[in-house]
Amino acid sequence: MADVSNETIDMLISRISALEKTVKEGFKTMDERLTSLETKLTGIGTRFNNMESRMIDIEQRQIAHEIQIESRFYSIEVLLDRNTDPNAGRNKHTGKTLPKGRG
Repeated sequence: MADVSNETIDMLISRISALEKTVKEGFKTMDERLTSLETKLTGIGTRFNNMESRMIDIEQRQIAHEIQIESRFYSIEVLLDRNTDPNAGRNKHTGKTLPKGRG
């Protein structure tokens, strides 16, 4: 085995220490970025949930409006049918004579 000088050992220790410091800083930076990303994703998730809730509210209102419109159209149809039916508005016993059975 070759003799390793103290200078070589000190140089290797120095390089290992520098590498360790670089790796620590890299992990710290990655952790900060990950935390920032998690915060952004949480915000996006919250906004998505709020939008989904609003969409459900809008859909429910739309369904209620459709039901209301259908009901109004049905009422109009009934009124039109009554007004166009020749027997709807007439008194069954017209004239001056009383119906049979009275009298």
